[in-house]
Amino acid sequence: MIDWLKRIGSKTSDMLRGDHYGYSVDIIPRFPLQKWFERMVRHITVPEDQQKSLEDLARKGGIVYAMKESSQIDFVYISMRLHQLGLPSPVFMFDHHPYFWQPRWYGIKNLVYHCAHLLRHGCFPDPYAGGHYVEKIKAGQSGVFSLVGKRGYYRSTVLVGNDPLEHLIDIQKTCDRPIFIVPLVLLYSRRPEGRQRWGPLEFFLGQKKPFGFLRKMISSIRGNPYAVMETGEPLNVLETLPELSKDLWQKRKQIFELRRTLIDSVDEIKRAVVGPITKSKLEMKEIILHHPKLEALMERRARATSQEIWRVRLEADSYLDEIAANYNVTFIQIAAKIFNWVWNNVFDGIEMDSESLQKVKRAARQHTLVYVPCHKSHMDYLLLSQLLYSNNLYAPFIAAGKNLAFWPLGPIFRMGGAFFIRRTFKGLKFYAEVFALYVKTMVQLGHNVEFFIEGGRSRTGKLVLPKLGLLAILIQAVEEGFCDDLVFVPTSICYDRIPEVESYLREITGGPKE
Repeated sequence: MIDWLKRIGSKTSDMLRGDHYGYSVDIIPRFPLQKWFERMVRHITVPEDQQKSLEDLARKGGIVYAMKESSQIDFVYISMRLHQLGLPSPVFMFDHHPYFWQPRWYGIKNLVYHCAHLLRHGCFPDPYAGGHYVEKIKAGQSGVFSLVGKRGYYRSTVLVGNDPLEHLIDIQKTCDRPIFIVPLVLLYSRRPEGRQRWGPLEFFLGQKKPFGFLRKMISSIRGNPYAVMETGEPLNVLETLPELSKDLWQKRKQIFELRRTLIDSVDEIKRAVVGPITKSKLEMKEIILHHPKLEALMERRARATSQEIWRVRLEADSYLDEIAANYNVTFIQIAAKIFNWVWNNVFDGIEMDSESLQKVKRAARQHTLVYVPCHKSHMDYLLLSQLLYSNNLYAPFIAAGKNLAFWPLGPIFRMGGAFFIRRTFKGLKFYAEVFALYVKTMVQLGHNVEFFIEGGRSRTGKLVLPKLGLLAILIQAVEEGFCDDLVFVPTSICYDRIPEVESYLREITGGPKE
């Protein structure tokens, strides 16, 4: 019995010896359900160009990832997925004790050590003062820190405690190799903010953000098939050193600006992937019908035609019913999966200009885009929307001819983002004003738009002379202050063989137009 107690005492002494900070995990975290987690994270998509960028950064210096909000679930997902891809994966997380994700004995040892340290000194061991993070970064290991949170707020605003960003700058002063801070976003849902679905989970746990551990775990499981990981432009800490003031308060202000730059970068990445808040069809109609410009126009029309105002409003409402899209993220997710299978199994796949796509992604993070593709086939809009969605850009709203609004295709196209336009506005001045205001309101809300400048499909394979009506409306949107700017994206879609070639040949030889 005495020997057994001595062995217990010896084990306890071993636990309390050394610097068991406990902020790190293995490169391959070992914990309960590890194998299940490894299968889960394989679904997370990471763009190939961003993988190459991380490889290049790792050869030049150290990498620390910046997330907007702290989450141990996100930390483990990021670490495991990047390791699977052979990329620099974070092994430590600033200000977090990942006991659960550590090997069982190692996690228990750290927990015992921390409790003992708390009893002896009244606080947990300080990884900042103890040089823990310095040691990890100088050893070439990657880490993660959060940009927003209660701790970070008091550190950056009240100036109490250690700040990870300031600590990284101090570490850089003693390192020859640069430290790169890489903004990173991990999304489990492609739904825009403010349009999250409401189900049993939301009923019991609400939609409060940031999510707690349980809510984050369930969300990661539920949204796993659609999870995406995106990185932004890296911040080279070494290049920021000469710009920092020697005055403490001025330096803190500069660090705050750096933090805001990183937060803005994360928000821009997220916006490009999920898009702005999507208004429902009814909300869009209500916004447009109460727009001062349309209200004044309806009053003038009521006086000119000797109608009651409610009849004119009803006419405008019927036009909006005819025009408006009914954008549905769930439908787009399912359609993207189906068409991805079609392109790769029924056809021989798709070749894409990856370099140009990266330019589009960078532009999408800061601007509203207008895609202007050539039009040779009905497959054009299906191809473009699916390719954009599969490359972590949200599908745009598409101007489609009214001839496609028939049931059942009309409602299906509306869910995919189609809004309908008549072939001519001749003699339809009121309709033209309602349609123009619908388009201007969409770009005002930040939605990307796609339209075919040729109007209809080219039956010969050559470009048709452009129709300038919708282009003029979009330019007016900028001139009238609906949006600050628009970026037009000319898009060429080419086919080895156009699917409708046989129907085109029939039309050329005198057959009916389809």
